[in-house]
Amino acid sequence: MSTRPVAGAIAALGVAGLLTAQPGLARDAQAQPAGPPWTAYVANSTSGTVSTIDSQTGMVTASIPGANGGQGVAVSPDGATAYVVDDATGTVMVIDTATKAVTATIPVGTYPTGIAISPDGTIAYVTNTGPNTVSVINTATNVVSATIPAAINPEGVAFASNGATAYVVNTGANTLSVINTATKAIAATIPIGANPFGVALTPTGATAYVTNGGSDTVSVVDTTTRAVTATIPVGTDPFGVAVTPDGTTAYVTNIDSNTVSVISTATNTVIATIPVGANPYGVAVTSNGATAYVSNSGSGTVSVINTATKLVTATITVGTNPWGVAVTPDQAPHARMTVTPAEAGQGTAFDASGSTVEYGTIASYQWSFGDGTTQVTTAPIVSHTYNAAGAYTVTLTETSSGGTSTTRVFTGQTVSRNGGPGARTTAAFSVPMPSPCLCRLLASVVSLPMPCDGQAVSVRP
Repeated sequence: MSTRPVAGAIAALGVAGLLTAQPGLARDAQAQPAGPPWTAYVANSTSGTVSTIDSQTGMVTASIPGANGGQGVAVSPDGATAYVVDDATGTVMVIDTATKAVTATIPVGTYPTGIAISPDGTIAYVTNTGPNTVSVINTATNVVSATIPAAINPEGVAFASNGATAYVVNTGANTLSVINTATKAIAATIPIGANPFGVALTPTGATAYVTNGGSDTVSVVDTTTRAVTATIPVGTDPFGVAVTPDGTTAYVTNIDSNTVSVISTATNTVIATIPVGANPYGVAVTSNGATAYVSNSGSGTVSVINTATKLVTATITVGTNPWGVAVTPDQAPHARMTVTPAEAGQGTAFDASGSTVEYGTIASYQWSFGDGTTQVTTAPIVSHTYNAAGAYTVTLTETSSGGTSTTRVFTGQTVSRNGGPGARTTAAFSVPMPSPCLCRLLASVVSLPMPCDGQAVSVRP
């Protein structure tokens, strides 16, 4: 039997075209290099240095000279720059976190103390206790762009998570100033406890916690009504305060009782008291919320607290009279994805192994397949079967092991999780119809029974 009619029929029907595999659709990009682990920056007021601590090893990795009277510390949202207040020279020292070198020195007012970087990283507020002012630094130019009058002895400062409002603690006036960052004017003044110093906010910006050193309390301020809603007794001479990235707890350093009070933000009560070193001042929490760093001014050390167990797990020797402390922010993953479509009824392959993350690892991959189904995986490769042919768009959202995804988390001075759109990517592709059985197609063309679907049939000569 001649096979030419069959071959001709196949060609006429374009069977070769029906069986051609559709190439995979790629959405990959150049990989981003991995960076160092989170770093804690500690200002040593008396020794005139800034100590850097590796969060993985707990070792001091550098001692940066220049801060003769180091006070507050804050880090830019991208983690590239650390700012250290020097009250001895009335300046702010700018440190390149990659090289650990001082790149600029910014004159502000006399006896500056506190510093906060806005959530978008464009400005820094520095409190000056000498002239009772707040210096506004343009972080792009590293110059003071405005000076805002404050009340007596402004000390602690924090931004709300939306950056629209800043809060300045006035130690000499027992008040909290609310500053409109657009107009750079004081919008309200809130009476609080005696000799207040530190201030931090919950991630939503709804609540501010202010330490009152003169009354051994923490004032809880509703930022909407601008009223004190609770007063929490803590240790003796509370000073620094930090809120965890999940907003559930606040850590307060008590200078004279050598302890840290842990406050539940749900109940506004102290749920634990942790002994630390002598005269604790500053406190900062890592982006995953697992660790708190406390600078002990009287012992020249930093206490490392496990926030789950509420125990000190290590004590790190730094410089003399450590004061402020800040931790580099976690960064959003760089989501990358390739898609290899398969026929309807078969598994389409998705591969996000080209994704990168600056700190830690990518902890989860959240897939939305475009057909109403979703899946969360810990591995970067997944397969999904589409029941119908058609056009689809898959969306992939990644979360780092530090808890960072598309959302920025901010609690006052330094961004904790610098989330952004880079943690999400999409891809549009087409799922083809299932290919017809070649044997059945041939049988229909030549009117002969043919083996198909795995069934054996007899063929007459």
